[in-house]
Amino acid sequence: MKISVVMTTYNGEKYVEEQLDSIRTQTRKADEVLIFDDQSSDQTVQLIQSYIDYNELNDWKVMVNASNKGWKKNFFEGIQETSGDIIFLCDQDDIWILDKIEKMIRILEENEKISVLASDYSIRLEGEKRSNYQSVARQMKNTGKVEMIPFDQKWYYVTRPGSTYCFRKAFFEEIEKDWNVDFAHDCNLWYFASAKGEMAIYHYATMIFRRHGDNASTEDLNTVTKRYQTAEMAKAVNTFFLDRLSCDKVVVLNDIISFCDLRMKYLRNRKILDWCKLFLNYRGYYLTPKGCIADLICKK
Repeated sequence: MKISVVMTTYNGEKYVEEQLDSIRTQTRKADEVLIFDDQSSDQTVQLIQSYIDYNELNDWKVMVNASNKGWKKNFFEGIQETSGDIIFLCDQDDIWILDKIEKMIRILEENEKISVLASDYSIRLEGEKRSNYQSVARQMKNTGKVEMIPFDQKWYYVTRPGSTYCFRKAFFEEIEKDWNVDFAHDCNLWYFASAKGEMAIYHYATMIFRRHGDNASTEDLNTVTKRYQTAEMAKAVNTFFLDRLSCDKVVVLNDIISFCDLRMKYLRNRKILDWCKLFLNYRGYYLTPKGCIADLICKK
């Protein structure tokens, strides 16, 4: 299998070299590393090009976009430029464990039914007191086992960041025409693979997920506004797939949409009767059991 790595960068000079080192020194090498810079105003591009030249990395390329595309489009169009059979996604400021490619490729080689594979991660906070990813990281099993994501009332919850993903290029080409530009690149991959029963998580921390002041991870999600937006997006996702999935799955989608409608109604009006309906009928639709309680006590 030919392996491609897609990295996107924007003003990443502070951290990018450590990430480049962790890719270059992998126990299984990538066949190509494509880096797409989104009009950085610092020395990111010059630093990367010097790194490529110094280490004589002939299969690595850094390209500067003609205009700023934004990270969603930058990743999507970057994936389109790859020639590998398996694509790894990469942020500019994380650190890969040295056997990340080797271990994740082996899983895909041994499991033809997996099209998209995410992994666990460890987290490093720099200049932050907390991160919203910490609560997710604490729940990770890190057992080395592979878990398929079932298509149920929680199928659309994206629980791993895109920088942990690898996926088959053939799968991307299947869904490319239906790619929704309103969703993040990792969300598109998660949604389509989960809907097809081809999404899996490798419970092994393959990378250090660095959180710092520049990547906006400290935003407080425990507010009515943010929780309403989450429910609104969930409804949009499930509505998007209504005419793309089989009839049996549409039943699940409609149930989730009903949950989202009631949740938004409660968050809009804060009537205790609506919350009681959520608790009695839909508490299993939240990602965690605490989610329903959090709706009740969240800040205005």
